[in-house]
Amino acid sequence: MSLFIPEYDSLRIHEMMLLDSVRTAAYQSAIEASVRPGDIVLDIGTGTGVLALFAARAGAGKVYAVEPTGIVELARRLAERNGFASRIEFIRARVEEIELPEKVDCIVSEWMGVFALQENMLPSIASARDRLLKPGGKMLPESVWLFLALAEAGKLHDRRIGCWQRRPYGLDYSDFAGCQANNVHAVAVEPEMLLSDPVEVTRLDLQQVRGSRLDVRVVLTAARAGVCHGLGGWFRAQFPEGIVLDTAPTQPLTHWNQAFFPTLDPIPLRAGEKAAVRLAAEPEGAVVHFSWEIVTSSRGQASFSGDTRRFP
Repeated sequence: MSLFIPEYDSLRIHEMMLLDSVRTAAYQSAIEASVRPGDIVLDIGTGTGVLALFAARAGAGKVYAVEPTGIVELARRLAERNGFASRIEFIRARVEEIELPEKVDCIVSEWMGVFALQENMLPSIASARDRLLKPGGKMLPESVWLFLALAEAGKLHDRRIGCWQRRPYGLDYSDFAGCQANNVHAVAVEPEMLLSDPVEVTRLDLQQVRGSRLDVRVVLTAARAGVCHGLGGWFRAQFPEGIVLDTAPTQPLTHWNQAFFPTLDPIPLRAGEKAAVRLAAEPEGAVVHFSWEIVTSSRGQASFSGDTRRFP
């Protein structure tokens, strides 16, 4: 079972993203700091066109705004209403399908899904970068870091998994609990839920990255005695001029929340106990399937594997 993938021709999803002031203001600042007068800009997945509008307002001579869904018609109207229709060319297509009459100075895209990778847009970004970006051109964002930490989230775990293990309505719903345990949940992971210090598991350089596949192994150490209910995950996007979009639990909440990779059963941990963690991401079409494993030494055995591919 994979996470729900938003329908990007829905006004509701665009309203949610536009009202995320942390997200939108970070992109606005980055575009204003990076786009120079006369620049040629490519906006991948333009949606309602807000990033294209920011680029045009920053002085871009031409913006190619690419969007495969019907929301692009609203974006055209918004560009006209804001006086930028002559400098923004909207193209309804996947970016892999297009050719442009010129190379671009800057590629901007808000491609990140849950735990950054989940919507599998990186192959599209890489394709556009390799074919359409000028040598030395800018990528916004420049890089994205992924972080993991052990999480003690008893109430969250009970609400999503534990309640289905207690025979609701007198019925055996343990298979549903298993489905939930093999799903990635986009939720608010509070700072006090972190059972270990976070560890950076990878850095995605947007000038080099090819796709969304990932396989990382880290050792996390319990900072205190507690019960591990899974992993908390988040990302930080870096833009030029030191501009950062950080979705960590300690930062203001965004529409991404954080990713929660649960265990089926809780794992008690002692202070200082180490947990060997493996997390993998496997692309399949428009989604990325995650799998994860936590192995500890408690009582000689305590491990859990989750895999979003397990339940179709």
